[in-house]
Amino acid sequence: MLIAFMTSNLFMACKTSGFIVTNEGKTIEGRFKVVKYEYPTHSNEVALILDMPLRNNPYMASLQQKEILGSKDFYDLYHTVFFREKNGSRFREYFPEDIKAFSFEHKGQSYFFYSKSVIYNQWGREKANPYFLKLISKGEVALYQLHKKCMVESTYIDYFDFVVENREGDLVNVTLGREKLPFKDFLQDRVLMESEFVEQLDARTDYNDIVWVVKRYNAWVLRRSHPSRSDVTNI
Repeated sequence: MLIAFMTSNLFMACKTSGFIVTNEGKTIEGRFKVVKYEYPTHSNEVALILDMPLRNNPYMASLQQKEILGSKDFYDLYHTVFFREKNGSRFREYFPEDIKAFSFEHKGQSYFFYSKSVIYNQWGREKANPYFLKLISKGEVALYQLHKKCMVESTYIDYFDFVVENREGDLVNVTLGREKLPFKDFLQDRVLMESEFVEQLDARTDYNDIVWVVKRYNAWVLRRSHPSRSDVTNI
């Protein structure tokens, strides 16, 4: 079963402090206007249960059910952001081509978004599209989240996709990887994780575990480089 959500989500608008990083590398502090959407799991009007095999659905290839169920997210910020410089009089709209990154705080949590071009297979052709990607894990490799929508049976479905920045700085689309490679081959050949780590993963580990695997790998690398640190634990 796949649990997904129609677009009639609850939302909350607010203003919060943060900064942008220009394409020239300059940091500018100011205020953001953001909208946070909520995806409840107990409303028959919002939650839509689709009898669809997750693993055989290419549009849902990287869906993390445990992350999207009952979650909250800033859908608009993956495409555009409204920012006002400190002491400025009005908000200006920025797109991924306009700035390098931005960050803000919301309810005590810091969020970091980076402008990246992500390759997707569209109508049989691979095409790069610009997005703001939300940072999930940073270390030997970086993991970014992208909030997307697709239409399934005349209904728009929200889901999370993931992009990995490998050890050489190349962006790797998890969805394209799933279409072409077994998971462990993807980790070694595309993400460039060390075979010693990949081989110790449980045989049942697959693409649905990408968030857990990347966090665990970054912690594993940190432990090896700082073996005396007691604060580096499994994630």
